[in-house]
Amino acid sequence: MNWTTLALAAVLAAPSGDAPPMAGNTPPGAMADFLPGSAADSAQVQHLRAFTRLYGYVRWFHPSDEAAEVFWDEFAILGADRIRHVQDPTELRVELERLFLPIAPLLRLQAEGAPAPAPPPELTPSDTTGLEVVAWQHLGMGTGTPGQPYQSGRLNRARTLSFAGQSAILTQSLDARELRDQEIRLAAEILPRERGGQGQLWLRVDVEGGGMGFFENMADRPVRSSDGAHVEIQGQVDADASTILLGTITQGGAVAYAGIRLEVRDDDGSWRQVPLPNPHLTDPAEPGGSIPGWSGPGQGWTVEALPPGDAPRPTLTVTPQRFTMEGPLFDAAPDAGERMALELGGGLTAFLPLSLYSRDRRTLGTPDPTAKTWLQAELRRVGEGRVGASSESDDAALRIADMVVAWNVFQHFYPYFDVVSVDWDAVLTEGLRRALVPQSYGSFQRDLEWLVARLEDGHGSVTGPAPAPAGRLPASFERIEGQVVVVAAAQGSGLQRGDVVTHLDGVAAESLLEREAERFSGSVQWREFRALGEVGRGVPGEPVRVEIRRQGEAETAQVTRLRTPPPQDPRPDPITELEPGIFYVDLDRVSMETFDARVHELAEADGVVFDLRGYPNGNHLILPHLSDETLHSAFWRIPLLVRPDFQEPVDYQESRWSLAPRAPRIDARTAFITDGRAISYAESVMGIVAHYGLGDIVGGPTAGANGNVNPFTLPGGSRIGWTGMRVENHDRTLLHNRGIPPTHPVERTIAGVRDGRDELLEAALARVR
Repeated sequence: MNWTTLALAAVLAAPSGDAPPMAGNTPPGAMADFLPGSAADSAQVQHLRAFTRLYGYVRWFHPSDEAAEVFWDEFAILGADRIRHVQDPTELRVELERLFLPIAPLLRLQAEGAPAPAPPPELTPSDTTGLEVVAWQHLGMGTGTPGQPYQSGRLNRARTLSFAGQSAILTQSLDARELRDQEIRLAAEILPRERGGQGQLWLRVDVEGGGMGFFENMADRPVRSSDGAHVEIQGQVDADASTILLGTITQGGAVAYAGIRLEVRDDDGSWRQVPLPNPHLTDPAEPGGSIPGWSGPGQGWTVEALPPGDAPRPTLTVTPQRFTMEGPLFDAAPDAGERMALELGGGLTAFLPLSLYSRDRRTLGTPDPTAKTWLQAELRRVGEGRVGASSESDDAALRIADMVVAWNVFQHFYPYFDVVSVDWDAVLTEGLRRALVPQSYGSFQRDLEWLVARLEDGHGSVTGPAPAPAGRLPASFERIEGQVVVVAAAQGSGLQRGDVVTHLDGVAAESLLEREAERFSGSVQWREFRALGEVGRGVPGEPVRVEIRRQGEAETAQVTRLRTPPPQDPRPDPITELEPGIFYVDLDRVSMETFDARVHELAEADGVVFDLRGYPNGNHLILPHLSDETLHSAFWRIPLLVRPDFQEPVDYQESRWSLAPRAPRIDARTAFITDGRAISYAESVMGIVAHYGLGDIVGGPTAGANGNVNPFTLPGGSRIGWTGMRVENHDRTLLHNRGIPPTHPVERTIAGVRDGRDELLEAALARVR
């Protein structure tokens, strides 16, 4: 528990686009939360606010069977498109009823201030013999993925779980050396076989030294139409290419891939096929289910060849497995017949049932059949052509739908609004205004980043349809003494350790750092760490003019963005004896297997320094070697919700680690090095260290974001990560945005970096000597 979900960055897209000015707790002179001259009070925005609120209430809290059967991404796009053209409150009510009554027939809308309408008779039938009560229960926000701590379901209804919301990735790998400097293309016919399914090809070239060359994964043009499509990816094999990787990406439902082939362009311009191993599963699966020639597709998916009579060409299909779960998630539920009055804005109040009676496995309340048929046809039309976006598409309804869904998820399920300083209702107004601005979907990612940044959640992230520029400067940086400082540089780059970066292509480095930090969500220390990793990112091979101060003298270096990862500040070997009796253990890199092989050496040591400036390598069971008592972690608390707007969580489901002592006991003096890049799982480890006094903590505070990430996908295809549970320290204080503080704060100096010193390691060594 508490491992941050790591993106498959080599295959799936990363956040992209320049960062906009961000809101929040900005310093004097910085940009305010909401832009001057906004259309916050316009009728259009007010109408969309009413739709947004009603969408969230019905989707997650109205328990009708009709609502449970809706494809909600399609509904968000359709509603956004219709409501943005509404002219007045009367038309707004008509359109909302047209949209929602076919799926919530007992919903009633009323003008604000008007008397409450009488409850429909089906809501409180006089004879309930043989009837079941149906109502939503939320253990956090469930996305229907098996094995996750977050689950949502309705009382007296089975829950269907599948891995359809996650990516199924099939991969093949080929030696690229014979194809260097040549043009290749990957092609196939893609046919979604289930509503909601989408398919993509992907093609990547890896180069010598561990970098990435050509890459495309069709993230901005997935195939969703049931008519299918012929698709191609075409690119150049780099001169220093080492490996070609290719395959398929499937989400949402079953997808068929026919005629998968890789081709290379010959000198005469013709295309010649490159043999691929087992492209259509003609070789049977091996014992244990592995597929000859392929890796993947990952947990919860099956791959099989279509029978010859089902397809005109050799075809493989990728299908999500589905599981059914029965029974309530917990004891609490809305009262039978409970109805809430909910102000929507736009002059309307909704009277929404939170529980319904059911007869013969259908909830009571019959929608108008003509209205239901109209809605189903409209949703299918939207699903065929508008769910998902290319990075270049300009679709206002799609942008609004993204904002509607994302805002609602946090409105009803985010567990930290009592901690962060944000007016979330005002965020909705500004978010809708931003979504209405004509722009490409790729540019709109900046507005989604703006929304998530308001949460101040270190797990908050936005992954868009287009990959980020892959080029990095040949150096890594830290902010030291208030300045951007080179802490590691590639040989021959023209940069050196200890250089103070003042400008990049004429733009002040501090301004660039602030702009990048505004893109990210979380604590000050976490945002700074993320921003430092983005400074100077751009197109590989492009030159960058870097103005520096080197020992007080101004200089200029011309550097080139590389495809390979930037060099990192050097550290000792993962386990090493730095001096007689004093050992160093890097928790970022050392595996439990390596640790166990050397634990007896550590048990004889006089002092041990543990380095956790990053993320543990699955090695938290090192801690029980440092104590004679059972160690407990912080408390991970998932809210139990049955009413909207995070009202009155009925309770929390609570869990924590319990780590029994392990032999041999390491009784040496110990110190732990950490800083703002240590997040999530790292903070579970450091929280135990702090509470039980397992060693001095040297450096700076950790990131302040723990708990399982709960990602979800928006109608436009962007994916958002966030923290879905509340984490409390051992003393019941909150970790969020505060982190684990050091017992011995230490900061690096420019002179120390220039001299090749690791001042945090030096301070930790001083503690254990």
